[in-house]
Formats: sequence, structure tokens, C-alpha cells
Amino acid sequence: MKNRIISVFLAVIVAAGLIPLVAVTASAEGSVIDVTSEAEFAAALDMDTPVAAINIISDFTVNSDCTVKFDPEHIDNYKDVVVTINEGVTMTVAEGGSIGSAWFTFEGDWETPPTPNGRVVNNGTVIVGDRGWIDGDFDENNGTVIIKDGAVAMCANENNGTVIVDGGLYMTTQGGKSVNNGVIRVGEKATMISRFGTPIINEEGGTIELYGEFMCGVLEFDGGVMLFENHGEVTGSGYVTLDYMGPEDAPMPDMDAMIERMMAQLGQTSRFENWEDIDIFVQYEVTSYEKIKSLSKDRTVAGEHVEGNMDLIFFIMGNVVVPEGESINVMSLFVVAEDASLTVNGGAELEGGIRNRSRIEVMPGGVLATTMGGDIVNEGKLTLHEGAVLKSQMGGSVVNLEGAEMTLDGTFYCGCIGGESGDGCWFENFGNASGKGEMILYEAAPDFLPVNDMEQLVKYTAGKFGEEKNVPEIKAGEPEDEIKWMPGDINGDDNVDNKDIVTLFRYVSGGDVSVNEYALDTNGDGAVDNKDIVTLFRYVSGGNAELSDKPYIPEK
Repeated sequence: MKNRIISVFLAVIVAAGLIPLVAVTASAEGSVIDVTSEAEFAAALDMDTPVAAINIISDFTVNSDCTVKFDPEHIDNYKDVVVTINEGVTMTVAEGGSIGSAWFTFEGDWETPPTPNGRVVNNGTVIVGDRGWIDGDFDENNGTVIIKDGAVAMCANENNGTVIVDGGLYMTTQGGKSVNNGVIRVGEKATMISRFGTPIINEEGGTIELYGEFMCGVLEFDGGVMLFENHGEVTGSGYVTLDYMGPEDAPMPDMDAMIERMMAQLGQTSRFENWEDIDIFVQYEVTSYEKIKSLSKDRTVAGEHVEGNMDLIFFIMGNVVVPEGESINVMSLFVVAEDASLTVNGGAELEGGIRNRSRIEVMPGGVLATTMGGDIVNEGKLTLHEGAVLKSQMGGSVVNLEGAEMTLDGTFYCGCIGGESGDGCWFENFGNASGKGEMILYEAAPDFLPVNDMEQLVKYTAGKFGEEKNVPEIKAGEPEDEIKWMPGDINGDDNVDNKDIVTLFRYVSGGDVSVNEYALDTNGDGAVDNKDIVTLFRYVSGGNAELSDKPYIPEK
């Protein structure tokens, strides 16, 4: 009889033993089951008769696979099931746990796979812990979903509540669309992803607070498809990465046009007009310096040249070396992936935003610097060798995160500013920072944000190294002048003439003369000798000779 409540005793045998009893209400559409524990939840997902609804009515933690399995024996029993976390109830999905409908576990005939219609609806609170999952069909969130670091959750097809992505992944699944009518907050270490052809649509009245990364899928057909629409509000200081998800052998869409579309979605009319704008990147995987140089050269966005090329993000997937004499001064973001490395050789310079998840080495004579608004964030190991330079400038900080290791045996020029809230410097240390070099604090904006008490700031900065005894000498000062030189201008008078030939001859002969060291290696072979005199003589005389444009960095 319809809606008549009956008592049912389940005797379901599983590997762990007998499943506890669960409360079941029968209806014409199938059983309605109330569960109060993980064991009861697992039993409710393994019924031999149709199930219409499973209601989570008490707090508990899921540590196992509690998903609707699409196997031939049970799929028809669960095709219309609605799993609901009731209002006021908190479900925690811990390591090894998962809830939802794992369509990828189907074990039947893939020629005629089932069409699942089951739903997961959250009216309470779901906490997804480290290595926990919300799988496949997460249909509706009317409560709160909290995704912790190391957790993965599929986007709600419809979010009317609040989703807080603390440090994990929040991503779309195959098919349909994810519509936000509520609030999605993506933390600094978290990522939101649209993929598998499924867009994220922020409706009018919806809010996305982006402080981490939004990796937005881009497809190649119809001139390019971007998996995001915004009709509501997007705020925050994070960034968007446009990630091409088409097949490798297919032509990529016009990524500049995709950037322009994303700008329009976010209400941006020109590139980098406001500091509050969310940065937009195009993502590339690279394994060589040559690839970085070719992609970052002469970038044009939305019809205008962009100073610094901030629209590029490079995922370094191999062992990349910036060669001697080369420099990249861009506002791009470089991510050094796990098991990869980045080396800045002597005489080379790299200026950009950096996320180091593996290893970075700055060799003697090399320079690594932040860029405008782009931080150097170390999650792995960063080594500044003796004679190398690290610089925080233009509002970009150097940040050493918890568990990371930073060795400062060279010179770290750390920018500092004053303000209404007090003095501060562009350096934070939450990990292990040590070294036998020096850290020089300088006023980065003395004209409009002067430091009030540099001595006190030196003491405060020293405290950021904790109890570590092997730390750099910290003092106030000014950065060394940037490399300024002209090929062949040995005496530094801004001309290349016979005076430079005489000066170079005297230098090579061991004479006591003043020279611009960067200009000494006129033929670019890495040494300073008689060959350089001959090259310079031929150049000044109008002969068939070219001067090297690589600065000479003498060994210290």
C-alpha cells in the first residue's frame, strides 16, 4: 500500500560482516531510507529493490566508497534515487571516503550504458577532508560545502548555498552545466576548474570570490568555446588560467580572443588598468628556455601591446636553464612543477611571478626578481648561491611557505614601504630560511610611502627567521645599480672608439685602469684576452666584426 510505513529487517552480508539495521519507508517509487551512520549508508546503497530516497539524518564521517555503483545488478534500483543531507546535519568525507554517483565504475555493456538520473542534494553541511571526494552527480547544494586542502569535489549542478574551497579542487564533471546562484569562495591555495565541456555559469545574484585560481577550459570548435559565463559578481585578488583542453593534433583557437572574452565576462575594458582586476593568463607547458622566450616575445592582447606580458603562465615541466647573458623581464607567472627545476645562470636575469613547487637555483652572477604584483612563492627548495641576487620589488613579495627551504648565501634586496598601518617589507617566512649571505632592506617607494623607522624594520625582519642561527646579515641599504653598459664601451663614456681599444689593451696587459666589466668580453667567448682587443679594433676600424651583446660577468 502506497506510503504505508513498514518495518524491514535487512540481512545484507558484506565483507566486514552484518550491516546494522536501517529505517525504511516503502513507497510505489521505491524505498525511502533514513541513515545515521556510514555502515547504514553503505547498506542503503546495496539494496536489491528500488530505492527512491536516502536521507542522511545524523552527523557521521564517511571513510569508504559510498557511491551509487552503476553495475548491471543494482543500477535500475537507483536510477531515480535522491540522496539528501538533511538541514542541520554535518557529513564529513574523510580520507578514503567518497559520496555521489561514480558513473565511471559501470561494469555492464558500454555499448548501451545506463542513463543515471540519481541526485545528491545537500541541505546541511558537507565537509570534504584531505583525500576525500564528492563524486559524479552532485546535483544541488542548498547548504554549505567546505572543501579542505587535498580534497576533490565535483561542482554542484545548482548551487544555491555556499561553497568554500579552502585548498582543494572544485571542478565540473562530464555533461550538463554548473549554475551558481549562491556564493563560491576559492581560497588562495585552492583551484576551481571547468572541464569536460561543462561550463560554470555565475547567474545574476550569484557571487564568486576568487582568491586562488580558476582554471577555465577552452575548446577549439566554432572558433573557440570558453567554459564560463558571468551574469553576477566576481571579486577577489586571484587569477584565471585559460586552459586549452582540445586534442593535441587540433588547431588551437585564438587565445588572444579568448582572453578578450574573459575580460568581457569579468567587466574589464583594458588590460591591467586597475590593481583590483583579476589577472587572466593563458597556460603553456614548457621544458626549455627557448620555448619560454619564443612564447613571451612580442605578445599582443586585445589589439594592444601589453608591457610585461602578464597574460602568460608557464608550467615548467622539465629542467629549464636561463643561459648566461639572457634575460626575461616579464609580468608572467612561472610555475615550477614537481620533479622539474629552474636554474638562473650567472649573467642571466629572470623577473616574473613564480610558484616554486620543486627546485630553483640562482647561480653566482644571476638575478631573480619579482615583478609588478607578481610574488615569488617558494613551496619547495630555493637556493641563492654566493654572488647571486634575489630582489623583491614593484609590490611583489618573496614568500617562503611552511615546509619549504630557502638558502640565502647571496644578496637579497628586500623592498620596504611605510603607510598608515606601519612599515612593512616584501618578505614572509613560514618555513626554513637560512644562509650566510646578506639581506639588504631598501625603501621601495620613498617619495609617497616612506619608511618611518628602518632600524625597527630591520629588527622585525630578523624575527621572521625564528630561532635559526645560520641567517643572513640583515641591514638597511640600497640595491646595486642595474647593469648598464654598451657593447665595446670599455671606459664607460657612452662612446665606442679608439679610447676603448687603448683601455682594453691596458686592462688585458694588467694595467691599473677603470673599466665597465660588463663590456670587456667583446667577442662573447666568456674570456677576456687579446682576442677581444682584435675584435674591438676591427669593429672600430669598420672591419667585418660584431660586438657581443652578452654582458661579461667576472668570477668573484
